[in-house]
Amino acid sequence: MEMNIPKIKMPLVSQESFQHATDVLKRCTADHIIDGVNRPFVAPGGAYGSTMWSLDGALAVEGYQWLNPEIGKDLLYNLKQLSTPNGRVKLYTPDKFGHIPNVQEEIGSLPKFFEALYDAAKRDGTPEFTEEVYILFTKNLNWWFSHRQDPETKLITAVFEETFIPNTFGGSMEYAPIDTNMEIAAGCYYTALLAQRQGLAKEAAFYFNKKAEILSAVNQCLWDSERRAYYGWFIEKKRFDDRLMASTFYGLRFNNANTEQKRYLFELLLDTDSFNWNTYPLTSVSKKDKIFTVIDGAYAGNPCWSGSVWMLINFAVIQALNESNERDLAAELTYKTLNIFNNNYAEFLHPYNGSGHGVSEYAWTASLFIKLIIEEIFGIDYNAFTRQITIRPNLPEALKNSCFSIENLFLPNQKRLDVRIVNSAVAYSYKGNNMGIIL
Repeated sequence: MEMNIPKIKMPLVSQESFQHATDVLKRCTADHIIDGVNRPFVAPGGAYGSTMWSLDGALAVEGYQWLNPEIGKDLLYNLKQLSTPNGRVKLYTPDKFGHIPNVQEEIGSLPKFFEALYDAAKRDGTPEFTEEVYILFTKNLNWWFSHRQDPETKLITAVFEETFIPNTFGGSMEYAPIDTNMEIAAGCYYTALLAQRQGLAKEAAFYFNKKAEILSAVNQCLWDSERRAYYGWFIEKKRFDDRLMASTFYGLRFNNANTEQKRYLFELLLDTDSFNWNTYPLTSVSKKDKIFTVIDGAYAGNPCWSGSVWMLINFAVIQALNESNERDLAAELTYKTLNIFNNNYAEFLHPYNGSGHGVSEYAWTASLFIKLIIEEIFGIDYNAFTRQITIRPNLPEALKNSCFSIENLFLPNQKRLDVRIVNSAVAYSYKGNNMGIIL
């Protein structure tokens, strides 16, 4: 698949390192038909082979869309192939078991495709593609509501791979994690926006209300006022989980946490003895937690989510900080994340020395690295719905007096954008039409 690679100049990331990230994505791209998936897709990389995983494929598209927007359309059609009649999007294909070990039921994955496909629809802008994405979203959300939502608390339950809280085996309707609940709330939000685009006021109101319902349940049921953080909840046992995960910070999404909750979460985030803020952030579980584990070598399941540093987690926390109006903290975490993953696109990192482990060239790591540079550092957003390009850089303190540039950034319909930032001042050059520029 063709890639249109921009020219990058910035203090932290070289053109060679950026090129390496794009090369990782290119090597992970499969263009052959596999068990009904008949469009190009991005495999995880390395030992995982040429298998379409719904989570990995979606995360890989996030950065890839800046190199070739067609990959977003391919994701939609491949996920449709992975969908069952009741709306579940399968974990991966080929589906060897229909379940994973110790989970004797059909499962999905952590549903990051809502954001990836909304971004694809926003770039495309056509009513036809918008409608197709909307239909996939509504069917999948109906599956979550009917198969995973607890009727009493309104929380979304999940099993492992639908959440990345370690050791969440057993069955559905047993455990409600913070990460899955916030992703389904996001899914409701994006679905509501697509409904609005199509003039479906009643449907938009329904999904906005479902988003509010889940966010309310998160604050009422997942916030532990004694330990002052968000924890998972065991539905039948009616008790909090004991493990303090980095996903506790996801509760900041949609500005959902109140002032007091934010204060406690920010103190926890900046405590390097808990989540490594001053060295290699963020550890996936607090270093003070009894399950904290350091893993070298190949992916080993649960232990790797019990202390290793993951691009997936850091990216989600950056997003949560932005949505909580904490742009300065988001910029600092972006800077730290780019620094430790720079030219180091491994599956996960060692929390004490930053060395890469698992697959050495992992698609979603490279993809989100690219996305952070373009959308966070340069602050570029392309919206065909509103016919606007927004340029709103978010620079960390250490780089505010530096020079940055991105040249020949590929946009849909053969448009091109150059952006230059000098001492935080922005200049741009745009080649195209029918789009307004907002600084």
